[in-house]
Order: sequence, then C-alpha cells, then structure tokens
Amino acid sequence: MTLKTIKHFVFDLGQKLGEGSTGTVYLGTDLRNNQTIAGKAIDLKTIDNEVTQYLLKNEIKALKTTHHPNVLRAIDVIQEPEFVYIITDYLPGGTLAEYIEKRGYIPEAEALIIFKQLVEGYE
Repeated sequence: MTLKTIKHFVFDLGQKLGEGSTGTVYLGTDLRNNQTIAGKAIDLKTIDNEVTQYLLKNEIKALKTTHHPNVLRAIDVIQEPEFVYIITDYLPGGTLAEYIEKRGYIPEAEALIIFKQLVEGYE
C-alpha cells in the first residue's frame, strides 16, 4: 500500500477510483474527522492549452460554489508546483454517467426525476 499525504488528507494510491485525460481520482481519508473522501490529482503538465486551463478553472469554481445534496461538494483545492488536488466527498455509488451506462436505458419518469435533481443542484 502506497500512501500520499497532502495537508490533513491521506490517499491510498492503490485505491484508484477513476482516471481521465488530466488526472486520477484516489480514495482517501480526512484525518480531521476520519471521513472517507476522494482526491483528484491533476498533473499540471496535462493542462497545456487555454481550453484545458478554462475547463479546470470552471470545474473548481462549480465544485466550490454549488451546495446541493445532489451535486458533488469540494472540500478543498490544493495547488502544488506540479499538481492540483481537488478534494471532494466520496460518493460510493459512482457517477451519473456510470449509472446510465450500467443501466443502458432509463425510463422517462426516472430520467425526469434525475433531470429535476440536476437542475436543482445548479440553481
């Protein structure tokens, strides 16, 4: 088991939750309250143009300013010389995209409920 500590957060680098074009999400713990969290490690070398810089800034802004039970919450954002770490709540159910992909089809009534919750999260 390889652990990485950033401030008061500890991440198990063997517990990868997901991976994208700019970073990797790891399972971790907030040492202040023993809360399970997720940490997205974004390699700044991958933020190599204006579009990806804009997208990263918007992602951080959305996570910091949105407060709703149906939207992921940013706990902290930590900037280091080579990485940005976005610390969020851990949601064990996965993402909406994964839910839709797994189900393959969502009935209209359920889709309307999901859409309503999405809109409420960004009001």
